[in-house]
Amino acid sequence: ALLEKCSEFIANDLVSLGEDWEEKVKLSPEFLIHILKCLKCEKERLVEIVRFPSVHPSKTMWKCRGASKDAVKFKVNQASKLSAIGLYGTLTEEENINVDLEVKKGELVVFSKTTTYTSAGNEVPVKIPVDDIPIEPDVEYTVAVLIKAPSPTFYGVNGTAEVESSDQKLKVCFTRSDESHNGTAVVRGQIPSIV
Repeated sequence: ALLEKCSEFIANDLVSLGEDWEEKVKLSPEFLIHILKCLKCEKERLVEIVRFPSVHPSKTMWKCRGASKDAVKFKVNQASKLSAIGLYGTLTEEENINVDLEVKKGELVVFSKTTTYTSAGNEVPVKIPVDDIPIEPDVEYTVAVLIKAPSPTFYGVNGTAEVESSDQKLKVCFTRSDESHNGTAVVRGQIPSIV
């Protein structure tokens, strides 16, 4: 039982292994196997909630010049963790896109990050990792992004206010955010998925 608990702890906080982690796990292959099993189980539990069933079909694209935020609010029906935010790229492959990303619980900022991601040149969203933010049930959260793209991005359409996970255990309700000044809403826009 101690081995399992230690493995779970390390799998949830890999930084705890420290700089000399290779030497530590080399001495105990069984410990390494348990850590890997925990990581594999955690990966299998990740659920991607896709807000938009489709991407806008025309060549019209979303202008993201870094002047206005795109944002959406959401609530979940059960405790979970937010691990990544999906963002669209541009038609240009390997184009770098800057983004300021913020997650709020009510009015409190619980996560903030400035990063750059690379467009794949297609409509498949790029997942931006966040720090496994604990998400409480029936509490309103906001995901806001300020995207600075050299060219317009893809955008989603036909979004719905409620999305269920494939196993129908997790329900996510999306609502409009007053922070969204670049056009993103429940039915169309940016932030196509949360993981």
